[in-house]
Amino acid sequence: MAAEKDNARRVFLSWVGAGALAATATASAQTPVVVNGSWQPARHPQDDWLDQLAGVHRFVVDTTTPAGFEAALRFVGNYFAANRSGYGLSDKDLAVVIVARHDSTPFAY
Repeated sequence: MAAEKDNARRVFLSWVGAGALAATATASAQTPVVVNGSWQPARHPQDDWLDQLAGVHRFVVDTTTPAGFEAALRFVGNYFAANRSGYGLSDKDLAVVIVARHDSTPFAY
């Protein structure tokens, strides 16, 4: 019984170690960009279309299932309400992109 607990502890600790290593690798791969002392997202030529969106606050929701798409629509409604009440922004001040891929793709049409 004690050997089983020791083995379970080793397995758990190996998973924790692997998770920490993966988190470190991911964090270092996504090094933030600092411009004039403040953080800015990394930009690539493929991102230029985002500059055409109006809005002070921008938000992207990625969906892969019909249920996820439905949840995204509800969440975006909350996003608009929160920005209206918390920041005093109107709908024209917000930009939202909902990505519909995999099983939620039919909702894009």
